[in-house]
Amino acid sequence: MRRLLLGLIFIISGYLIGNIIFSTNISFFKTNSHNNLYFIKNEKTNDYLGITKDIEVVETIQKIYKEQGINSIVTKRNIASKELNRNINQFDTLIKSSEKEQDILTIEKVVLVNYQKVYGKN
Repeated sequence: MRRLLLGLIFIISGYLIGNIIFSTNISFFKTNSHNNLYFIKNEKTNDYLGITKDIEVVETIQKIYKEQGINSIVTKRNIASKELNRNINQFDTLIKSSEKEQDILTIEKVVLVNYQKVYGKN
């Protein structure tokens, strides 16, 4: 009887510890994935062309610059600034509702200035 009780205690404690570890890892992943930003850079000069959280916006910006003869590369980084992430979400919404290429490029210039205010010129 004592062995059975001890076995049950180990099983239950193992289950609880596993749940705690698993839920912590899941919430960490969800939190960090919301902070991912796509950085679009000029392939030749390495200058920033845009920053976004939305892959559709990445494709739109790349298409605009490709039509201008500028090839770009995209990198993904995790940025912890809540303010910057919130601003970029709003800019992405504006870009998605914009039809004119010039409007999209202007919005991206504002995004880049915003990023430079928070993180410097990198």
